[in-house]
Amino acid sequence: MNPSQTLRELAGIATNPIIKERLMQLAAELELQHLNQNNNWAVALGMAQNTWEQGLDDLRRDVLAKIDARDAEIIGRLDALLALMRGGSDAIG
Repeated sequence: MNPSQTLRELAGIATNPIIKERLMQLAAELELQHLNQNNNWAVALGMAQNTWEQGLDDLRRDVLAKIDARDAEIIGRLDALLALMRGGSDAIG
């Protein structure tokens, strides 16, 4: 159902020119409101998407930083173990 189209159809059968004009004006106003509402939703959804994507980017960076830190810790422990195995008694601390 399209209210603007219905109003235009009513205007098409109206015999009073003032009523016909007002119905056409009302149809145009409804379309304008609908367009503005769609634009507002598009802006709001765009902002939500940007916020969501930024959050995902932040999460990805945090996870990668934690993986890097964990990798560095593992490498350090492996190096210490290798040094200990090679005879360095002060390698683990």
